[in-house]
Amino acid sequence: NQPIFSLAWWKQGQYLIEGGRGSSCAIHIRQWNQKDCTSKDHGKIIKTLKGHNRSVYMLLVDESNDQMLSSSQDKTIRLWNLNTGQQIKKFNAHASAVFGLCKVDKNVFVSAGHDKSIKFWNVASDTCIHIINNAHWVWPLLYSASNQVLISAGGDWTVNVWDLKMGEANKKIDKCTKKFTINNPFNITCRSLAFLDGENDGSRVLVGDSGGNMFIVNVKSGTHINRFEKIHSSTISNFVLD
Repeated sequence: NQPIFSLAWWKQGQYLIEGGRGSSCAIHIRQWNQKDCTSKDHGKIIKTLKGHNRSVYMLLVDESNDQMLSSSQDKTIRLWNLNTGQQIKKFNAHASAVFGLCKVDKNVFVSAGHDKSIKFWNVASDTCIHIINNAHWVWPLLYSASNQVLISAGGDWTVNVWDLKMGEANKKIDKCTKKFTINNPFNITCRSLAFLDGENDGSRVLVGDSGGNMFIVNVKSGTHINRFEKIHSSTISNFVLD
């Protein structure tokens, strides 16, 4: 009953969560049976999370505590309890739409928006602890714990790798400096990022762009590894790697 903008798994694929698009959007948690798609309960909505009033751009599930962060065109980020369906916190995050989200650790997450900023948040204190201002808007984000780098991409046709050091029990950022800028070889906006050598970490990152192209970068060396032209006819907005 709604256009779908974002998706996320919960409880290792037992549930599929959808984020809606438009002014009448909602977040639905659906029961999912991967082994039997014909079962009567497959796809059944078990909970609806209400709060956002514009498109939900990203859903980020934390399986360790059954919580989820959602970002939206309504300029907010919300933290949810998936077991109860209740909103835990609301972050009035950016001056315009909030696109990307990633977790740095249990208590710190990062957001990116159309307002050309990347913001670091402390969940416990509900505060923004650091801001990176950019010349262009930023969409996807990744954090590599093994390399201690943040990876961002967006409207300037580049992938940026940021050297990141946390300090004082992760209540502040001691260091956040740009390590590499890697140009999109197809000279177009970058829209999606995914690790190739680990679900949530790694050194090789797959990048998708607005022209339907893909390329692979090494965030340790700041170099291209490979490129794939016109894999899709238009924007590659997301990846799911098996």
